[in-house]
Amino acid sequence: MFRNVMLPLDGSALADAAFPLAVDVAKRCDAHLHLVRVHQVPTPTMDAVVNPQYDAMLREWQREAMFKRLDQARSRGVDGCAVLLEGAVVDELQAYAGSADVDLIIMSTHGRGGIARVVMGSVAEHMVRTSAAPVLLLPSAVDRNRAASASSIKRVLLPMDGTAEGEQILPHAIAIAELCDAELLLLHVAFSPLPLALSAVGPVPVANDYAAGAESSYLDGILRSIPATVRVRAVVGSGMRPGDAILEQAVREQVDLISMATHGRSGWARVAYGSIAEHVLRHANIPVLMKRVETVRPPDFTELHDRKSLMPDVSGKSRHGEHVG
Repeated sequence: MFRNVMLPLDGSALADAAFPLAVDVAKRCDAHLHLVRVHQVPTPTMDAVVNPQYDAMLREWQREAMFKRLDQARSRGVDGCAVLLEGAVVDELQAYAGSADVDLIIMSTHGRGGIARVVMGSVAEHMVRTSAAPVLLLPSAVDRNRAASASSIKRVLLPMDGTAEGEQILPHAIAIAELCDAELLLLHVAFSPLPLALSAVGPVPVANDYAAGAESSYLDGILRSIPATVRVRAVVGSGMRPGDAILEQAVREQVDLISMATHGRSGWARVAYGSIAEHVLRHANIPVLMKRVETVRPPDFTELHDRKSLMPDVSGKSRHGEHVG
């Protein structure tokens, strides 16, 4: 489970809206809550010089606001700290997350200006792309009352792309499901490169029974790897646009949170930032848990070929004379 939860703040009401959920998650996990804000020294204009006293006042105001939030968290039994950093926002947040062993970041997806601009394409995007920890994002369209506590998360949708990279999100999705006592719904979208046929009335979807069967077999294997304590089921969707298929399934199943890896490698499985994952986040009205995944290096067949001791001869013995039949 999560031990260190970080909530980046920027002074905007939207960023503060993630505070109730961060406190609730930290309390359920008995985790340390890190409230972090990055101060940026005001930039002087062509005809003005920044008053050092103004900068000092700004820092003090930011500290007071953060300590007020920290007191609120402590009043709910959550241990935590408030930290005011200075420098480039993303660099400072990432450096702090690494030094504090943060294993979950919770943040809203956009603010309104200046350093408060926690927007897709800016701070939130870079945090997802570079963070070693999963990032739980609250889109601007989310129902704030519905996302105020982990108890409101009853069903978690986990799109699986069939790759080893995509499966790296699985432990984090399981952790969220266990934390919220939620059902975990595995989704694989059956995708055919030629899903349409022409008829007299126009394009008609073509069923791909073979693909659907392969997806079901894949999901069955994932199901067997999930702890028995987690309520889980699998479903196979279909569609030319995987992002839309994921969103449609979320509505159909009344999902409260979507969990996604940020890239895959092939076909629709290319769950890459700037494509499917971004599309889902931009159009979702529920929280989205995202995790940057590490690329799994494919087998080096040249190395394998060079290991001559592993190559059997025609007699059924290895080159060391050991029987391999």
